[in-house]
Amino acid sequence: MIVGVICSDDRMIQVADKLSANNVVYKIFSEEDIKYFKQIHVLVLPVHGMNLDYQVKMWKSYMTLPKSFFNETTIVFQGIMENKNPIIKSRVFYYLEDESVKTKNAILTAEGVLMELIQHTCKSIYDVLIDVVGYGVCGKAIVKMLNDLGVNVRVIRRNCNESKVFCSVDCWEMCGDVIINTAPDKIVNVERLKSWNKVPLILDISNFDLFSEKDLEQSHINYYKLSNLPGYFSPISAGNIIADYIRRILYE
Repeated sequence: MIVGVICSDDRMIQVADKLSANNVVYKIFSEEDIKYFKQIHVLVLPVHGMNLDYQVKMWKSYMTLPKSFFNETTIVFQGIMENKNPIIKSRVFYYLEDESVKTKNAILTAEGVLMELIQHTCKSIYDVLIDVVGYGVCGKAIVKMLNDLGVNVRVIRRNCNESKVFCSVDCWEMCGDVIINTAPDKIVNVERLKSWNKVPLILDISNFDLFSEKDLEQSHINYYKLSNLPGYFSPISAGNIIADYIRRILYE
């Protein structure tokens, strides 16, 4: 089977290396590489796929893919479905929507959050109170990791039974020293921050924009938008997870 992998980062390079064990794999770094293709059975795209102009985000630029790649016989893999993706004839599988992949990826995300937490905190992680907003797949992995480390952590949810660990949004009267946002909405907002007498460190891993550029310019917000933590901190492990999923779809 002939597989083309868009090598937009180290994680995707690892996907290509892993799949090359039992496939003919072409690593695509630029439009120049595409010229040598005569046929392709499988195309692996980065997490966000292509925009409407068939462009893929690479390291420092965009690469345009030929529309001829995407016929009825080609199988395409990408991370998630987005509104900006074009409608294509190929069958598409979304690797980050698979439950097994999400669970494994969440563990790598949690490890990346810990690295960012240590980097941006001037105190020991044992001297701060951490609020994790949202309790989905990534939220649960982050909370488990912090609990296993013995760190002081709370979970902030819209609805929950109040306890030492769980706090509802309505009862969230004072924030911790650190807020890790995993929720896809504006539970953390400027109005809520202004009501507190401290300026927390905010690490945001959601796919949602909590603050506008104007908010960040006008308010004293200690805010870091984090993305692609598995690919950044653990590209080999993250790439292996994706490659194993692709093998499962193709051969099982």
